[in-house]
Amino acid sequence: MKTFCTLSVILLLPLLMRAQAPALTLTAEEVVIAENALASIQSTTGGAPHCIRLYASFPDNFELQVVYGNTFNPLSLQAGGIFYQHPEGGPTTKDINPGLIPLLPALGYDSWLTIGYTSQTGNQLTVLPLDLSVFSAWEAGANLLVNDLVGGAVSMGALPTAFPPNTPDASGQVLIAQLTGTGDFSGCLNLQLRRLNPDGTVFDPPGSATSETYVYSNICFNYAFGPEEPCAGDFDQNGLIATSDVLLFMSDFGCASACAKDLTGDGGVFTSDLLILLGVFGTACPD
Repeated sequence: MKTFCTLSVILLLPLLMRAQAPALTLTAEEVVIAENALASIQSTTGGAPHCIRLYASFPDNFELQVVYGNTFNPLSLQAGGIFYQHPEGGPTTKDINPGLIPLLPALGYDSWLTIGYTSQTGNQLTVLPLDLSVFSAWEAGANLLVNDLVGGAVSMGALPTAFPPNTPDASGQVLIAQLTGTGDFSGCLNLQLRRLNPDGTVFDPPGSATSETYVYSNICFNYAFGPEEPCAGDFDQNGLIATSDVLLFMSDFGCASACAKDLTGDGGVFTSDLLILLGVFGTACPD
């Protein structure tokens, strides 16, 4: 089903640690959920799911070191309904085994945090705290809130390559989260950048014993989905026209006026409507 989406990004004033901080914003892109995963995800979420990927956008010659939350600067992620979490997944991409996705397609839409990586392959993230109970509620489908004194984070130091996953890609972005669930998505995160030399090594300012870093607190986003276009025959709105839709249709069969299951536009639900439904039976609604 086609959806109409709006994205608003709120950038609060970053904490400047040295010189003027580079601009940093959050952007998001919707990911189409494949048909072979849709039914499984919907059986868990109980409603029509959506998936987005969230990115941090900032200039070249910087790396994203940390995405974090604590008492002073909470990290929060909200879904209008519930988040989808696959049993074989986890709170970060260190838990995503790409070899399982062909067998478990819905695993590819697990909700997680990251810095650049989409799976555990070559993944050099550090996840704190080592006790992952801070993510327990989120892994059960609830909203994520990290606001305790110990806090939680995904982090990564400079890697021995010029263009590691925590530096901007050709679009100037670094992936920081995948979110799947029902309703709109929103949240606030805290991030830290470090300046690099053009060859990817850490930039050390003359006369300084430390590298040049910048902290961004309470960077928020909101990704809202507009109303979906109706799909004729998809009465349970799960994106597929199947037996469940036929049963809902038959419960209204014989209705003579102002009928909810009217497919011909004549107000009633008769054999002509049934023929239309059978003609699209077994098909998926268009994106």
